[in-house]
Amino acid sequence: DVDQLNRAWNMIFWNQEIERFDQLPAPTPMMCTRNPSYLLDYNRFCLEGFADFILMQAEAIRKRIPAGSTQWIMSSCEDQITATLHRLEAERGTKWVDYGSVNNYPELLPGPGENAMRLDRHRGINAPRPFLVPELQVGTGYTTTGAICPEARRLWAFESLARGGRMLCWFHWRRFRGGCEWRHPSIIERDRKKRLIFQSLHQLIGEIRNVTPILLEAKVSADIQVLYSLDNAIAHDRASEPQFWMEIQLPEACTHRFSLWEKELRRAVYNPLSRFGLTLDFVNETQDWAPQKPLIATDLDMVSEAMVKTLHQYCNAGGTLICFPGAGERDLHGCHREAPPPGNLGDLFGVELQEYYPINERGGPIFDSATGNMTRADGELERETTAKIAVGDEEFEADVCHGEVLDVRGATVIGRFKGGPCDGKPAIASRPLGQGFAIYLGITPKDANEACRLYRALLPSLTGSFSNHRSVKLDTPSGPYQFLLNDSQQTAPLPSPVNDAITGQTLNELPAYGVALVRRGPDL
Repeated sequence: DVDQLNRAWNMIFWNQEIERFDQLPAPTPMMCTRNPSYLLDYNRFCLEGFADFILMQAEAIRKRIPAGSTQWIMSSCEDQITATLHRLEAERGTKWVDYGSVNNYPELLPGPGENAMRLDRHRGINAPRPFLVPELQVGTGYTTTGAICPEARRLWAFESLARGGRMLCWFHWRRFRGGCEWRHPSIIERDRKKRLIFQSLHQLIGEIRNVTPILLEAKVSADIQVLYSLDNAIAHDRASEPQFWMEIQLPEACTHRFSLWEKELRRAVYNPLSRFGLTLDFVNETQDWAPQKPLIATDLDMVSEAMVKTLHQYCNAGGTLICFPGAGERDLHGCHREAPPPGNLGDLFGVELQEYYPINERGGPIFDSATGNMTRADGELERETTAKIAVGDEEFEADVCHGEVLDVRGATVIGRFKGGPCDGKPAIASRPLGQGFAIYLGITPKDANEACRLYRALLPSLTGSFSNHRSVKLDTPSGPYQFLLNDSQQTAPLPSPVNDAITGQTLNELPAYGVALVRRGPDL
């Protein structure tokens, strides 16, 4: 009822309480509707509306597909909607959609790991079904001709397949003579002559056919699990600096909150772990997690009691759980609990909050989640938001914009602040649970380089050496394989020669934008 809603969303703040449900407008950037809980439920409502509309269409089509037909239904939407769609299907016991999809335009996602992480996330969302790529970029949008080197096009195709795609359809066949995308590059020109793009794709399709028997039944074999909690991603609210606060209050989750969550995840988890040649899987709250693989949760502010039980079970079965600051501190309406972080996860981690790390106020610092740094209003870096952390013999710099000094109860301190106002106090704790461990971070790494140092200390068995290319490990009926992907313009030497199943050649290095599919051995 209305009173319950007012309490759940804490509507008394700024005099937002309502007397009737029809007093709730759609939230806008106006000051009077800025309420984190209100916006969270509005974004949930929009995602469910999108997903429900797609399922309604799929149901109508499904009823008209003849029995025994090989026709299938594919959805085409943003991954937040796809995740909601699959959840609704599971709750309703239906499967109207056979495949999810992603339009893959790597040029639009130029940051390190940006496109790779997006493809991995789609694989996790659509598991166990594969995803399809109905639109794959064929040329560049930064010239009037669209010409681009065939090596980049080859990398984009094989990366789509390596990370779980099972259909490639390049966009598009013949260049449009008019319309809003008339400059968009195509496989053939208006005169239908077979130029370089056509010829290079003809060769590329031949290479794909060479390894199709390997890829048809291949499954990605990950080293690390990353928790993708859609609720926590769209509720992302880790800082309260003026500019950041204004951005996260806007209602549109994809542009504002979700993009901030993505940037922090790439900086603190995805790119650092990829440097060790590790393969990452995105998993959600309802999937069965593999206890032999570490589970990293960067955003787990909102945790149900059922989720608390599941996390206990994972650790007891031998899993290593790593959570970032702020875990467990909010209820499912997005409001703070009575207990500060780790909130309802305190018993799991064996820690409580002692103090928040004190930060000097100097020129209005603003947190830039893309780089993990603080800036002042004039754009200059504000370095007072970093602190040194010692973990055994390893030492690294951490971001303490949301830094927590831990009161350790039943856990072991494995990381302490070094120097500064909290010198010697606990920053990282690990609690043994059954056959596994629950590790709580009171800090986040300052950047990808510092994150690598942290993971070397926390996960020594997985972080032995660095790799100069990205890797995707596969399990296939014919044995273990591995894609080696060089997404840079520099040659990447290999530690030992490999036999490439795509070309049949022996390679000592990966050229710029080079790809190889090799049998996985102890050196890989």
